[in-house]
Amino acid sequence: MAPPHIIASSIIAALLCLASLFLVFYLLYGWWKQDRERYLERKLQITRERDRYLYHLIKNQQGRVTLLEYALESGLSAEEARNYLETRATDFGTYIELNDQGETVYRFITGGS
Repeated sequence: MAPPHIIASSIIAALLCLASLFLVFYLLYGWWKQDRERYLERKLQITRERDRYLYHLIKNQQGRVTLLEYALESGLSAEEARNYLETRATDFGTYIELNDQGETVYRFITGGS
């Protein structure tokens, strides 16, 4: 059997190792949580910006918005604009039509349309 001071030193070393691991995991969790909160806040900010562009077009164009108009207004690529408009169309129960030029028109139902 090992002398008591060797056993005590081993126990202390093991506890210090566990405390160090706990500290590392605690710091990593804190970093992850903070990063996640920033990501979610930025995602919410982007959604609000995109909504603001859409609501502006809906208001000024009696509820009719084309993909091109929204992409130009928002600065999004055509694919990003289409994905966003498709999502909002589903959320709002929007009518999707083709105009005389063959463009997709999202017709959002408003009190005035």
